[in-house]
Amino acid sequence: MAKNGHFDDACAEVLRINQRRHDKIKQLPSFWMQAVKPIPQIAAEDDYDPPPPAPSTIPGPIIQASTASPAKFFRGMTAHYFFLGSADKQWSATDGVGNTILHLAAFAESPDAIDWILKRPCGTGLLHKRNNNGDTPLEALQFKLEKKRTRQLLQSSIVACSDQFESYDHTAVQCLLKLQGLKDPSWNEMRRLEGGCTCGECVDGCLSPRMRLVLENEAESIYLKLRCGLASMSGTTYFEENKNLLTFLSDYCKKIIKHNKSVRCGLVSLSQHVNASLCCGLLPDEDNIMYGLRPSRR
Repeated sequence: MAKNGHFDDACAEVLRINQRRHDKIKQLPSFWMQAVKPIPQIAAEDDYDPPPPAPSTIPGPIIQASTASPAKFFRGMTAHYFFLGSADKQWSATDGVGNTILHLAAFAESPDAIDWILKRPCGTGLLHKRNNNGDTPLEALQFKLEKKRTRQLLQSSIVACSDQFESYDHTAVQCLLKLQGLKDPSWNEMRRLEGGCTCGECVDGCLSPRMRLVLENEAESIYLKLRCGLASMSGTTYFEENKNLLTFLSDYCKKIIKHNKSVRCGLVSLSQHVNASLCCGLLPDEDNIMYGLRPSRR
């Protein structure tokens, strides 16, 4: 009778887990729809194709320097623009594809050049100028960095490399800060810039709202499954029931899970705190999880 009672409890727990997962899955479409931006409506007269390539009015050496080094670009640019008045047409000059001097400074990833341009009387007006692709200097830089973050040219092939990405370098982040006008960014703003976030909502700069929701649902499911049968099952039975969740553990860890109930309890507690970190909007890294575990140690 006791065994049947435990079996009934386990079945009831599984049904509750499935119901909770079903309820959360029903929330997913509405959450995703909230993240979809409405299609902007534009007037008929504003609906036109990008202009054809025009002759460059920015000196060639400056354009070439934008693909060389930030220091070389800064020297060449300041030498040409230093004595220009604020009304000089050279400030609105573009290259063959509509890039202004601020676009080129962004492409060069030169924070000194961006800062120098923005301090000119007509500099801030260049922030909103768009090239033939429709990108402002900030958007053009974000697109360039995103390509660098996600793909790599290997001989004649393009290889996905986003899994190896850790963060943008200091120079790129400084360029983004200046183009966004962030003079005293918060810790979260810095982490999001370093992590390549463009939505402004990523946790710790790398965990998007959608991914967080998916991981939160998965973490809760794993926690509930690990908790189910913890008190009633033997170690071997418990391991066999959950071995698909323990694939990445070492052989030693698998062995002690089978023979030590306190380790199984610790595993359940760990999965609970992973879930709690995600629910609280925290990255489930070692520091945050250990912070959650400390009170239970006392």
